[in-house]
Amino acid sequence: MESIMSKIKPKRIEIIRVKGPSNLCGKVQAATSWHEADMILRANATTAPKNGGYDKHDFRVIFEDGATYSGRYDLMHWEVARPDLAGHVRAFIRYLAGYAPAWLADKPAAMNRYLKDRDANLAEVEEAERWLERYDLGE
Repeated sequence: MESIMSKIKPKRIEIIRVKGPSNLCGKVQAATSWHEADMILRANATTAPKNGGYDKHDFRVIFEDGATYSGRYDLMHWEVARPDLAGHVRAFIRYLAGYAPAWLADKPAAMNRYLKDRDANLAEVEEAERWLERYDLGE
């Protein structure tokens, strides 16, 4: 397995708040590293809901080789949860690669559905494995 030093790093991470105070929504905030993206989210988290709920943020990661990954991040107030965009992306790619989340261990029926789904989608599993090997997802 390649070390994180040899993995392809993000070149630009774009974050757009889509829910929250209207004067803060719709603006592209750009970062050049996972850490910088988390600092943007941390600043945004000051106005996210404190007592349940979250503010939606769309994001797009552009890697140095031109590959992109897009998704949505549900941002909670900083007192509730620490922003971790790389962890969010990594967890989803691992899920697609067939690494079951820990919470499935106590839910045998859900675990069986997950395993059947991964067995039925081997091309997606292989592509996710390539992403885990190739791209810096903040490990």
